[in-house]
Amino acid sequence: METRLLKCREINQAFLNRWPIDSVRAMTLEQYVDTGNQDTFCQWIETQTIKLGSIKGQFSNKFGIYKRSNPNERPETLASDEVYTWIPRYGDDRNAAFRNVKNEIIQIINFAVAGDFSSIDSIRTNHIMKWKIAFLYSSERLVPVFKNDVLKAIAEYQGMDIHKKETSELQHFILSNKPANQNIYQYAAELFRQFGKEEDENPSYYLIGSKYGENAHEDMFPLMDQFSVVCTGFSWGTDLSYLYREKDAEIVRELKALGEESKSVNALKQFLQLKPGDIIAVKSTGNPKAGKPFLEIIAYAVVVERDGKTYWHETENFGHCINVEFIKTGLNKTFSVGGYSRTVHTISDAETIDLLFNDYKSGESSGVRNRIKTRRRNRSAATSRNTSGQKRKGSDPYVTSGKHNLIQQYFKEHLEEIYGKDNVLLEENNVDIKVIQPDSVTFYEVKPFAWAEDCIRAALGQLMAYTHFDTTNSNKKIRVVGPYPPDKDELGFIRFLKDTLSLDFDYEHFDV
Repeated sequence: METRLLKCREINQAFLNRWPIDSVRAMTLEQYVDTGNQDTFCQWIETQTIKLGSIKGQFSNKFGIYKRSNPNERPETLASDEVYTWIPRYGDDRNAAFRNVKNEIIQIINFAVAGDFSSIDSIRTNHIMKWKIAFLYSSERLVPVFKNDVLKAIAEYQGMDIHKKETSELQHFILSNKPANQNIYQYAAELFRQFGKEEDENPSYYLIGSKYGENAHEDMFPLMDQFSVVCTGFSWGTDLSYLYREKDAEIVRELKALGEESKSVNALKQFLQLKPGDIIAVKSTGNPKAGKPFLEIIAYAVVVERDGKTYWHETENFGHCINVEFIKTGLNKTFSVGGYSRTVHTISDAETIDLLFNDYKSGESSGVRNRIKTRRRNRSAATSRNTSGQKRKGSDPYVTSGKHNLIQQYFKEHLEEIYGKDNVLLEENNVDIKVIQPDSVTFYEVKPFAWAEDCIRAALGQLMAYTHFDTTNSNKKIRVVGPYPPDKDELGFIRFLKDTLSLDFDYEHFDV
């Protein structure tokens, strides 16, 4: 059984151990929701079980009633007392409101345990909140995707007439299409990758410091360069993955609730917005020199996703990390500009972007790609290894984005022109594209990475699984599709695979 499946089930079981139905019935308002308490029912639903599906991104009124982090801020459209705020329909005071919120939750749990999901549709609890609760008590009889617009997009794509369909009907239909060789979490992750993520194609630009310590005495850049990350040490011991790419207001509210100082809040709210494709200038200092404005940039990098993550947290060396590929290091570029002494700065002014980033303004440009390729091929061997269990930070792949779906769609249309529409299948059993011929079936896996080698590394295991689980007797062929042609070294790698694999294998370059 897959490690990820085991971990997800461990998290679900930990939740059920902490919050069995009897504990929910006996739950007090303080046990339901609080500030700074990670053991409340709401914290378990939203944060402790985030790996089982996220409900982040909405305001705290999704809980029905919540404790305000700032008692003086009372939303005008909601009911409030000196401590709590709640949806007015739940009652005239905090006790009545909580009693009615809890009654709805108990109904949801009872229906989920019984598998009576259609009865949950009419319960008025916030949509994503009630379906997250239902999933946790459902024994994996629901798909852990909770946004209704995403569920509708999935069901419609899979062939359902979604007009006037309730969420329970969408869930039932989507679950019925789960491939037998995927567990529920793999299935949900694949669906959310296709339908749930809203990618911003345009890069943002950031200036990030490389020193730790009150007096900036600890140079972190050697470690950044070694492990291909940028990092910040604020709020050192708290994993903020649940806040990654959330709205600024949500991040600020959470950080203030954790007691973070303003400089920590300012740095982290920007750091947590870094996404694949963004360009970073790493500075050694932005403090004035001899009374005059001064800025020194020592490296440029592009943000990447690696092993399915962009942000990660650890407390041995870094604190909070964002995966990058360094474009250029060993620089000492100085500028007579001021105002850049903080840890993180978002650069949005076009003139300043031109000044500071110049040739490094796009992670997809050929110049940037060639610089990164040179660094990857010529990276020096290490003289020793850290044996204390530190995470591996590999150097695969480059920038991922919504480009995958564009390549997939246009490449499908290209194949339809060659083989006919009836012979080209999209996402059947989660295969990106499959082409059926009288004597063969060809499996295509699309990857959007900047090198053929990275595309092949990421796709090959999936393609092997597709062929293994395919029950037809046809001759099977596997193809990796990427946006860039292979270079000389990669052509040698492709020839090696062709000679080694028993399957008919090739790499195809197709860009949009």
